[in-house]
Order: sequence, then structure tokens, then C-alpha cells
Amino acid sequence: MGYGSPGGASTFLDLLDTPDTYSGQKQKLVKVKTAEDGLNLDLLLSFTDWYAGGAPTSYPWVFEPNVPFASSIKFSPIIKDPTTNEYWVYLIGSTSEFYKFNITTKQYHRLADSLGGINNHLALSPDGKKLAGGSNNRLYIYDIEANTWSQSPTAPNINATACEVMGCVWADNDIIWAGMRAQIDTTWHVKCYRYTVSTTTWNSYTNEFLPSASFYALAATIRTNGSALYFGPLGNNYYTLMRYTIATDTYNQCSLQSSNRRPIGACDRNARVWVHVDGVYICYWDCDSDTFVDPAISQQTLEDKGSNWTGGFLDTSKVIYWARNANPKLMSYFGTGSWRLAQKTLTDYNLVVFKKPADGFAISAVNTGDGFYIPIFLFDVLCLPAGTWEFFYPKDGDYTKLKISASELK
Repeated sequence: MGYGSPGGASTFLDLLDTPDTYSGQKQKLVKVKTAEDGLNLDLLLSFTDWYAGGAPTSYPWVFEPNVPFASSIKFSPIIKDPTTNEYWVYLIGSTSEFYKFNITTKQYHRLADSLGGINNHLALSPDGKKLAGGSNNRLYIYDIEANTWSQSPTAPNINATACEVMGCVWADNDIIWAGMRAQIDTTWHVKCYRYTVSTTTWNSYTNEFLPSASFYALAATIRTNGSALYFGPLGNNYYTLMRYTIATDTYNQCSLQSSNRRPIGACDRNARVWVHVDGVYICYWDCDSDTFVDPAISQQTLEDKGSNWTGGFLDTSKVIYWARNANPKLMSYFGTGSWRLAQKTLTDYNLVVFKKPADGFAISAVNTGDGFYIPIFLFDVLCLPAGTWEFFYPKDGDYTKLKISASELK
């Protein structure tokens, strides 16, 4: 019988749902049971451990925070700060918004707007002081220390036709090579131009390349000895690269050997053209030896973007990558990989408590269905809405010191 009903209890004690003694029940509240036929003594919220240091699931890739602009994403190479040992990358879209992203702390920093949109990638100078990218028939150059942009004069025409920058790579701290194209009647003509930053001058040469099927290069690099440039995809299909030998002003093709291999929009001065392989993993073409290195970075299965991949790389073990069509769009791989601590499907709001050491690593709370990404660096409390949530942590951290507990809010 319920409280106050005819013939029912006149006090809480009469319900006989509370203990005979209140020992150990300090500060607990009286709660109506779910069946509404009695009372319990309980805490205001009852927490359940979602994760408490047990063996997690290995995940090589981890999600990154949502990009602060909506257009396509182009990256610089990844840069390691020698003072803090933090990792950075620069991002720009089709518009002029330009950001520096701290991969370690998960923070975006808005920088000076570009003078124009950038095609495909940002190339980093050998001394790490400047970035360069192209759009239409100009190069845009960013001075990292001054946070300022400058632009080149328009590039020389190809056969009296205005040309377009596809991508670029620095030969040294003053010279940039750019892959240019122009459509004349129905035929695409491709040339490599040299631009000298200090004198703002372009140099163009005699010979050109006529791709038959793939007309636009996403990737660019230069051989270690500076003798040849590579741009791709360009040539007879989407898995061929164009090689330009500087001394002889000659063009040749290199085949990536399989139709499921496509160059990624990236500039790596270490003689690598990074390649997306359906399946999904990332490899590269070694331009010093003209050989395919397969695989270089382990498989990840959470990607859903079907083409025009872009990314930033450092060595062969660190990458940030435009992997998904919807937020969170970016994923990263840093060699040792990540752990997935837990996965929970919530039907209502949950109050979630995170306990962790101040170790510089973040627990990543991710809801891919709704596009949510939340980094947790210290002890924190979040209210998470309904949906499927996953929780990741870098393998460089100590997962045994983590705890995630939650209570559903009604």
C-alpha cells in the first residue's frame, strides 16, 4: 500500500521499505521506487563505473576536435615544437580562414587570414619558417614568426593561356617549385615553374607534360638530392605520378601499380608521395628509389570519406588526416596508437565524472553520430546527451589510472 492511500501507511517508516536502523545511511535521500509502490533510501545520484582501469581495446587512430571552418581542409606537414615537444599543424580551407592546431593540447589558434584560398596543401620551408600554397595563378607565402602573408606576381602563361597552381614544394629556403596547368581547347598542359621568393620572380621552361586521364595533382614532393619533382595524380590514370627531372627539363610517369592507390593532398619534402589505399591504410611512394612502400601506417576502419583525401605527415609514424565527411572529420595516428576505453549508448542525459592524472594526455569523448568531440585533460564532470559515445586515450598514457563513472539523470 502506498503512502497516504486508504488503509496505507501514515509515515515513511510504516512503509517498511527503509531499514530497521539508519546506521550507514547518513545524508541519503528518500526516493520513490520506480514501480511507485514504496520508498528507498539512496544517494541523490547512483554512479556506475563505465571504465575503471581494465584492459581497453586497441585503436591505432584517434579522433580530433571539430574543424572551425566548414570548407575543404588543407594541411601543412606536422611540426614538433623542440621546446615543449608538442605537435602542431597548420590548416586552411577554400576560404581565407587560417589556423594553427596544437595536436597535443587539442586547441585551435586563429591566425592572420590568407590572401586567398589554397589548393591541396601547405608546403613548409626547410628551415620551418615559412609556408606556401597556391590558388589560381599565384603563390601565397606565410611568414610564421611575423604572422603575415604575401603573394607572388601572377605566374607566366602556358602557351598564351593563364595557368593554375596545383601544388608546390620548397627546394630550399628561397626557391619554390610549383606544378602548373592550363587547359587549351580540350587538352590540359602541365609545366613545372620555379619561383624565387627574395626576388619575386618566376622562371618557366620549354617542355611540358600532357596528361591523358588524370589532370590535377593533389600531392607534391622533391627528391632528397633536389634533382627531381613529383606531382600526383597526373598522367594516364589516377594512380600515376608525374616526375620532372630539373636538369634536363623532362617529364616521365611513375605508376603506383594498382587502381586502389590514390595520392593524398600533402607536401612532404622527404621524397614521399603519400598514398591512400582502399582497405583502408596509408602508404607512400619513395621518390628517391621510385618504389612503393606498403604499408607504412596501419589500417583504420572508421574512415568514410571516399575521395580527395588530404593530410599532414611527420616521418612515417605521425599523421593527421581528413578521414570523415561529418564532424569529427579529423583523425590522427601517432605510432603507438590509442586505446578505446569504453563505448556507451545513452537513452537520456548522463552525468559523467572523469578521474585522471595531469599527465598531458586527454581522454577523448566522441559521438560520431552527432558530431561531438570533447577532450578531458584533468578531473572533470560532463553532462552527455543521448547517443552512442566512445572514449579514447593515447597509449603513451597510463590507462590504469583512469576512471569514468556515470549516473543517468531523470
